[in-house]
Amino acid sequence: MNNNTKIKPKEYISPIAIPPGETLKEIINEMEMSQKELAARLGISEKHLTQVINGKAEISRDLADKLEVVLGIHALFWLDLENEYRETLKKLNPPIIVDNEEVIAREIPYVELVKEGFVEATKKISEKVINLRQFFGVSNLNNIPKINVAYRKADNIKEKKYALAAWIRIAEIQSQNIVTQKFSKKKLIEAIPRIRYLTNEESGMFFTELVELLAECGIALVIANHLKGTGVHGVTFLNSKRNKLIIQLSVRGKFADKFWFTLFHEISHIVSDETGEFSYIDCDKETEKEMDKIAREILIPQERYIDFVENYNYSNLSVIRSFARQLGIHPCIVVGRLKYEGYLPYTTFINIAPKFCINKRVE
Repeated sequence: MNNNTKIKPKEYISPIAIPPGETLKEIINEMEMSQKELAARLGISEKHLTQVINGKAEISRDLADKLEVVLGIHALFWLDLENEYRETLKKLNPPIIVDNEEVIAREIPYVELVKEGFVEATKKISEKVINLRQFFGVSNLNNIPKINVAYRKADNIKEKKYALAAWIRIAEIQSQNIVTQKFSKKKLIEAIPRIRYLTNEESGMFFTELVELLAECGIALVIANHLKGTGVHGVTFLNSKRNKLIIQLSVRGKFADKFWFTLFHEISHIVSDETGEFSYIDCDKETEKEMDKIAREILIPQERYIDFVENYNYSNLSVIRSFARQLGIHPCIVVGRLKYEGYLPYTTFINIAPKFCINKRVE
């Protein structure tokens, strides 16, 4: 063994949890003060003081301040004792885990959540359950269907429900740092030309402006890595708790044409929505096809596109670049559509669609 190798010591856990009331009891005994007198000086009932001494009632900030005045011992001393006692209790009495929670935990791509920094690394399934409870903000993983929009709406999709729920939860967490205005469909429609133009910019240049543009329209844009078990490229949903409309996009593949088409697909959902529910996680195939059609129309108007494929040499990259320049979009958008509709082989112009890396976290 290398002598320079440092072995991290195991965390010491006291075999018993000593309530701060024991220390309090010792101090007043030394001062020859009865519990009755102390209760009177503190202005609390003897019953409550007895509960504090026995560890059945917590030392609150207010009580700690009173103890400082009466006994002359700083309030932080009592609060630290209380916190240490409660933490020791947690370690000695871990939360009860329902068997089904372990099954749920195994359906969630835990390692990927660790890599993204949302949960701590562990191999123990019981600790994974506890960490996932904190991640989802639930006391029991069985409560996820009650609070997660993805789980409730995902009946018609093939994705693993709990994996998708985790992906959506990432969006909820990251969107907390994005300040949005009140949603305005009018503003969103007016912003579309500028968003189209941003397709020409490098990822490092356009993303901040894109987030700000959508925030002005009342939408929080969140980028999240693909999670195993989720094949979706993007979703839009309303976080009812915060009354915030969220577009979440995956950087799966990281090709610009896919990114922009997915974004405009989600925007198409929003501008076409007449219900105000803003949840498109389980839309039927016909609705999805219609949104694809609208997204294609926004990026490349159908009449212009038909004219181009019928009257121009669409297999010539210079011609494609010229057409894209006229439209005010990146040529990879044109190439992507030509490939999708069978006009070009997928092996053609493979370098035209730039790959980009976006800083997904909004500080």
